[in-house]
Amino acid sequence: MPKVKNKRKSKKLNEKKSAGGKNKKTQAQKEPAVFENMPIVFSWSTVDFLKKPLTEFYFIAAAVAAMAMIVWGLYNRNFVMVATFVTMVIVIILVLNEEPRKVEVKISEQGIDINNEHYNYSEFRSFKISLIDELPVLILKQRKSFSLIKTIHTENEPVNDLESFLGIYLEKEE
Repeated sequence: MPKVKNKRKSKKLNEKKSAGGKNKKTQAQKEPAVFENMPIVFSWSTVDFLKKPLTEFYFIAAAVAAMAMIVWGLYNRNFVMVATFVTMVIVIILVLNEEPRKVEVKISEQGIDINNEHYNYSEFRSFKISLIDELPVLILKQRKSFSLIKTIHTENEPVNDLESFLGIYLEKEE
């Protein structure tokens, strides 16, 4: 038996040495191969957010307000304020031009796979399915204190079946 332990230790040491401290694989990156062998109960593609069209009035009002604040800052020789508003305008333009990214979701008895990143059910505290803009959305709350909530648009998935299946593994929030 001791030889097995030594082999395991040496294998781990070799993995660490070959990684060289760089690009260490996390548990989430290692598990998709195991997950792929499990039967998938639900699978769909969606986008990470829905882009809403903005009216022309929104852009005109924002441009007028930003220009007014920049002119006011120049008039008062408050260059920090000018720099802040110029930066804010640039960030808003970049965010508004961002396109939604495609998200692949797979749910099985082993956990949830979001864009080939596997999450065990034990990583989530609870779930709920609610309507956002009259479209069903799956909301997953993680156990970690400062983790983001996972929000996934369910597209055309049967919401009642999804809710029943997840209710087996996770607590359902109302």
